[in-house]
Amino acid sequence: MSIEANKAIIRRYKIDILNSRDVAALDAIVAADYLDHAAFPGQGPGREGLKQRVAYLFDAFDPEWTVHDIVAEGDIVAVRWSHSAVHRGEFLGLEPTGRKFTMRGIDMYRITAGMMSEHWNVVDMFGMYQQLGLLQ
Repeated sequence: MSIEANKAIIRRYKIDILNSRDVAALDAIVAADYLDHAAFPGQGPGREGLKQRVAYLFDAFDPEWTVHDIVAEGDIVAVRWSHSAVHRGEFLGLEPTGRKFTMRGIDMYRITAGMMSEHWNVVDMFGMYQQLGLLQ
């Protein structure tokens, strides 16, 4: 796959699939043995685990993703993103606050044979907690 094709897979995931809530579409772009190096507690393995993760985010926040930058080299694609949301459901033990917030992060994905196969990320949890009024 070309670097541009790899970037298109991640753009499709972040914008088309996540913003449309089309969890079933993950079957077309995520390897069955997907490895999430930043899995949530209790998140299952593989593609099905990613489906759990995104459903959990939809329930907790109903976020709207924006992609700011996508860069790639070889089989690795990095994406700088943000999402705006309302904390409307339990998230990692935090009861809903009803507050709006914007979370920012950077994800890295390995693309293997046209499928997302690995994931790493760094997200601004501190900034989210501040916006939710959980830190003073």
